[in-house]
Amino acid sequence: MKITKLTSKIMTLLLVVSILSGINLEFTSHVANAQTTNPKYTLLEPLPSIGSTSQSTMQPDITLNDYIKYAINLLIAVSAAAAVFMIVWGGLQYMTTDSWGNKSAGLEKVKNAVIGLLMVLSTYIILRTVNPALVAIPATLVPPITRLATTSASGFLTQLSDDAKATSDKATEYAKNAQAATDAINAAKVHQAALNDQLSKLPADDPGRLGINQQLQNDADTIKQQTIASVVNNTQSGLLTSLVSLQRQAIAGQANAQAMVTYQASVDQYYYDGITGLQKAGIDTSKAENIQQLNDTKAYALGEIYMYTNYGGTNQSEATRISKDSTDQYNLISDSNPLKAKLKTDLDKRLSMLQ
Repeated sequence: MKITKLTSKIMTLLLVVSILSGINLEFTSHVANAQTTNPKYTLLEPLPSIGSTSQSTMQPDITLNDYIKYAINLLIAVSAAAAVFMIVWGGLQYMTTDSWGNKSAGLEKVKNAVIGLLMVLSTYIILRTVNPALVAIPATLVPPITRLATTSASGFLTQLSDDAKATSDKATEYAKNAQAATDAINAAKVHQAALNDQLSKLPADDPGRLGINQQLQNDADTIKQQTIASVVNNTQSGLLTSLVSLQRQAIAGQANAQAMVTYQASVDQYYYDGITGLQKAGIDTSKAENIQQLNDTKAYALGEIYMYTNYGGTNQSEATRISKDSTDQYNLISDSNPLKAKLKTDLDKRLSMLQ
């Protein structure tokens, strides 16, 4: 059967359906004014539809009007797709054969398909002119798609950008503090050298030696305190620098599970170097109060890293994982540290975007 005959039958069916649907729509529009309910019919086979989420839904119940609209749109879509397919098929047949008979058959397919496509488009235009409702996709079949996902993604990227800048500024502040501590150490050492030079020129029984020795002790205390400050600030700067790198990867959409492992290892290394530096400075790292600042910064960095890493799961699974991992780190931060409140705020924002 030629495509023109098939298309003609489809078009005839469409016209008949459109007339019936027009009568039905007109009738039900009057009935709707007198009744508050619109009867629905349960289909033996539910109609596939487009839901507001990424997964399609099935429409088990539908009104007669919506069913007719659905059928019209489906027939138009199928007819148009069939016409395009026949055009491609005829074109390939024409190009890949040397026989004039086959070339003529290919051209005939293309001609008939074009005629059929024009008939489909004409039918659509006629139906839309008669009554736009005939070719309107029912709202019950295609619920309005919200822009929540786009808004959430945009909000998340904005938060990431802001957090990356704030974290970078904080890391720079720690680095400056570490440099200031190093300068203080060098100044104290220079002062110590000058005092030792003075002390070497004084007699053993000179009363001025007592004052010089006291200044030497003060310089020693300063060197120890500033060494601790230098180590702690350098470590905190390194921890936050790792976090900034991950945040920037998250902005680029590359913060996957492998990236999380890499940056977690980086955080652990900075923390280990910090502990080693404190031990070299004579600090007893077995006492929690001596390493609390390092512990707090490490927990904050890990909490943020877990938050920004995307394992590619559903929003619900991601929210569950983030809530557990980041909350575990949140509980490790001392209550007096401002980083605890910052992590809680960021966590609440992130989870709200996954709702």
